[in-house]
Amino acid sequence: MVLPIKIGEVEKKLNTGGCDMTKNIDNKCVSCLKDTSFGSGRFVNRIPATNDKYEGYLCGDCVYEFEQEMNNKIRGNNDYQIIW
Repeated sequence: MVLPIKIGEVEKKLNTGGCDMTKNIDNKCVSCLKDTSFGSGRFVNRIPATNDKYEGYLCGDCVYEFEQEMNNKIRGNNDYQIIW
């Protein structure tokens, strides 16, 4: 006897098979969730990125904010600065 299984249930079991997985959000920023696709004004300075929830890109504005946070943390500990 074959039991019917819904496709969504199978996908859910495969995607959550005991490990944490991220959701691919394509051209959106993983931090602010703004569009980074071509023509959005955020395409040029985006970088591929992944966080605990999402897989996509990090827009230039969020990259800048992250760099500022890191510079402030490093300056608090010593006189070094991140130079890209």
